[in-house]
Amino acid sequence: MNRLLKNMMVLLSWAVLASMSANANAWELADEDVIAMTQQLEQRPLAPEADSLRQQLYEWTTESDAVMITVCDVLGPIPSDEALPYAKELLVQSFFGNAAYQLQYPGSKDDQLKLQLAGITSMLKAYRNIVKQQPDARIATYDTWLKALDSDKLAQRLLPTIAQKCLSDDPRQNQFALLR
Repeated sequence: MNRLLKNMMVLLSWAVLASMSANANAWELADEDVIAMTQQLEQRPLAPEADSLRQQLYEWTTESDAVMITVCDVLGPIPSDEALPYAKELLVQSFFGNAAYQLQYPGSKDDQLKLQLAGITSMLKAYRNIVKQQPDARIATYDTWLKALDSDKLAQRLLPTIAQKCLSDDPRQNQFALLR
């Protein structure tokens, strides 16, 4: 029993050190790192290192002055139905896609239509790769959006919703929140 306790303490110590290291690294991310990590999560959202990457990117997006992410209620069933498979991973992927787009196109920071669409597109890329590994994780709305993305009609389909939810002056319709 003593040996088990000792092993658990060693593992806990490693977890704390890894967490501290991840926090330190989050502050030191270069623009290229944020973009590359976002793309890596799009391609391999269920990889063993994915949770660590998400944690670093989330900390970076909430603390960095390089980006400003406006969170609007445009993701359909997420976040309203947190019971959906991989809801949290998909939600934050939309933040990362938005941030990566801002870094790639600095002049876009005031264009909520482009930024929200970039976030949704990044989320859909991750979703596509999740369902390749986990077919039971399908979300009907996102399957429809993937078809629109593949036929270059995603913007046409979602721009009215983005405009209503992100740009409305009516506080009951504008589901704004700043990620900071």
